[in-house]
Amino acid sequence: EEKIQKQLASFTPLSHRLEFVGEYKHIQFYNDSLATIPQATIHALSALGSRVATLIAGGFDRHLDYTELGSYIDAHPVATLILFPDTGNRIWEAVSQSTRDKIRVFHVQTMEEAVSLALTHTAAKHICLLSPASASYNLFRDYADRGEQFKAWVRSLGSTSSALA
Repeated sequence: EEKIQKQLASFTPLSHRLEFVGEYKHIQFYNDSLATIPQATIHALSALGSRVATLIAGGFDRHLDYTELGSYIDAHPVATLILFPDTGNRIWEAVSQSTRDKIRVFHVQTMEEAVSLALTHTAAKHICLLSPASASYNLFRDYADRGEQFKAWVRSLGSTSSALA
């Protein structure tokens, strides 16, 4: 048991896989940029639970099916969707009509815009999760670039908005 506790204490999680970025305005930010398929985003939402209030998703369209993700979002307490092209529109279409009235949706072109909206529209004591369910190649070099931009903007905008928790 002592060896297990020692190993857990020294464990370093993988970058871009449910990576805790920081807490600003009492909002926790997680980077899951490596989630490039809908099922990975579903697992991220499940792992972080009902405190996920904002989901940042979307990206390069590889013609995947977003039906299951839309159904999961319908049943999950996500209050804000921040969506990148091209799959952002497809993800939004997969969310049921009955749920759309309960969810704020924003379509963005830059990570700065996405993080700024997340800081504004995520309730305190909740989570903003970047988990795109899509590849990154239309707006970012790769998933790592997308995740690094997310982390940089969270730290920059969060600390300069007098929002440091």
